[in-house]
Amino acid sequence: VRPTVGAWPTQELGERLVGKPHTALAELIKNAYDADASIVDLTIRPDSISVADNGHGMTEDAFRAYWMRVGSPHKEAQRVSPMGRPLTGQKGIGRLSTQFLGRRVSVETAARTRAEPIKATVDWNSAVQSRDLTKATAMLERPQAAIAFPGGSSHGTRISITGLSQSWTADLVRDVALEIWSLQPPFASAEDADRFQVRIVDADPKQLEAFAMYSQAFRTIWHAKIRGRIDTNKSSGKPPMCIIGLEFDDATRDSASMELPNCHLHKAEFEIAIYSLTGRQPYKISVGDLRAYLQRFGGVGIYDTGFRLPHYGVDTDWLRIQMDHSRRISHSQLLPKDMQVDRGLNFLPTNSRILGAVHINTGAERRLHKQEDKEHPLEVAITRDRLVENDAFRQLQDIVRFGLDFYATAEARRSYEHTKNSKPITRSEDAVQLVADTIRKHTESLPPKALSEISAAVRQAAQSTAAETELAGRRFNLMGALATAGMAAASFEHEAGRQSKTLDAIAQRLEALARSRTPVKSELTEIAKSLRSWIEESQASRRIFSALADEESRQDRHRFSAKALLDDIIDRLGSLTRGVPVTTGECDADVRLPSGSFVEWAAIFQNVLLNAANACIDSNRKTIQASTRRRGASQAILIQDTGVGVDIESSEALFEPFHRRMHLKPSHRGLGVGGSGLGLTIVRMIAHNLGCRVAFVSPSTGFSTAFCVSWTEKP
Repeated sequence: VRPTVGAWPTQELGERLVGKPHTALAELIKNAYDADASIVDLTIRPDSISVADNGHGMTEDAFRAYWMRVGSPHKEAQRVSPMGRPLTGQKGIGRLSTQFLGRRVSVETAARTRAEPIKATVDWNSAVQSRDLTKATAMLERPQAAIAFPGGSSHGTRISITGLSQSWTADLVRDVALEIWSLQPPFASAEDADRFQVRIVDADPKQLEAFAMYSQAFRTIWHAKIRGRIDTNKSSGKPPMCIIGLEFDDATRDSASMELPNCHLHKAEFEIAIYSLTGRQPYKISVGDLRAYLQRFGGVGIYDTGFRLPHYGVDTDWLRIQMDHSRRISHSQLLPKDMQVDRGLNFLPTNSRILGAVHINTGAERRLHKQEDKEHPLEVAITRDRLVENDAFRQLQDIVRFGLDFYATAEARRSYEHTKNSKPITRSEDAVQLVADTIRKHTESLPPKALSEISAAVRQAAQSTAAETELAGRRFNLMGALATAGMAAASFEHEAGRQSKTLDAIAQRLEALARSRTPVKSELTEIAKSLRSWIEESQASRRIFSALADEESRQDRHRFSAKALLDDIIDRLGSLTRGVPVTTGECDADVRLPSGSFVEWAAIFQNVLLNAANACIDSNRKTIQASTRRRGASQAILIQDTGVGVDIESSEALFEPFHRRMHLKPSHRGLGVGGSGLGLTIVRMIAHNLGCRVAFVSPSTGFSTAFCVSWTEKP
């Protein structure tokens, strides 16, 4: 068999496309992952390397079409494996990886379709000598005996390379581990489609140690770890307890317990690792790779005797974490009073920062409930993807969430202690003023010439400081606008999900039409309308963030018409206001806002309007009104709503970072409402830099909340 590619300088091609030995070996392992293998056995000897997997394997036709073809585009077109894995191999350069690693290669493969197994051998020497890849022919043969693959599988692929081009050190093996660690799920069970395990079955002890350490490095770089279990020791005469152990990466430890007087569970254990996604990570793991890994495998999963229930994970808020973030809950409903910390739940981690597993045994729970003549044990739903939401399930939620709340309050306590011990920071303007005051004290003792030069230098420093402060203010405002866009993305994510479901429904209708024999003209017309509607909604959603990409909107400063700017922002927010009508009829078109950029003002009003819309979700009457007020030189804009209301006396606390206070019905969970508790902090910061004041004030009759942006016109 000859490769289907034109003449290439073979050795140079391998070096340029593959680059490094560890990348080449990792490419072969990624090919096994793309073939839906669950086990890969890696053998590294001084004179040979072998990569064996239990994946789909190849038929002779597939071997000719893909393995012997450099730059095969099938992975770009396919995108996911038959089992749904995102493909990782790089455009068909696996065979070049073998050439880069050694002079001779043999490929043994048997397809899952039970086609006859094949064995192919390639001698790269002739191709390298002639500098022509077409000279690298593969000799095919049919093995007489069955081929065994990892895990006793009858299908898979084994690639053996001899005449190695490199000496494999522990450092190279470490780099292989760093290339493929993110392919391996943290808690995958035998039945899990994501299961992927790379094992070194033969290697030097130092290589084994390096691979083991770095391929599982993500397990050791956590910031904090929570361990919990149920203790039902009846002989002690005490009620069942939930026992929590907490450990931080600086070796600080703590523990807590919660009584379960009406216990519906007999045994449950959990372990949750919490990660910090800022700063340099140990073991050369990049923050981006770690974030992507947690986006895929994060959250807290549930395992029933080792079987992972698919419903639970990073996209499922079964522990009410995202809901409490959106409701701005700052105190735990599970921790006793003596364990509470002021605004403790502001430190509750999001699903995208945690990696956890809860281990249960529904079979044992069912038997023990029957022995005790109890009803409604912890049990799997008929769909086999989740647990029945009964009292036992809710208690499981509570004990896991108790552990997370305990961590959050401990983290809050540590943060407050750190802040308390930090040195105060002197503002640059105050520092310059201090220098000027000191000079005045010693005026008489300084020579006139020296006094004049020092005073001039201080004035220049004061002017430079003022200019720098103004520039810093503009930069802070731009960062605030960017942060606001990020918080709006939480709501946008829900909207994008809804639009995705619309597209999916359209696709299903088209598929149904393709299978039917009935006239389709009217149905296609309706589908076209639905698709057009989706396009319009999608384009409207993109406008929320478009101003940030426009340099003029970021840099140019104007005195915008308050009404025109509000109308523009309301139009951009579109569906994110969740159907709550926003009116600007009470705005005077002649009122001009203080000088600022569009993105600065958009960040302020976008935050305020989204807060108002979220507050109206549970109201019977949903209305938001923007109006202007004038009293001499004082100008103001009021944003009033008919939502849940705000206590004016304690409203200043809402401008503090991470302070949350919003209550939603359970039916509104998962809508992406609320934010991180930074919105009003950002609003006040930007408004201050624009010369404005912001505060909650007493609302007009018929409204429950009024937010005021005010300023004084200069003569």
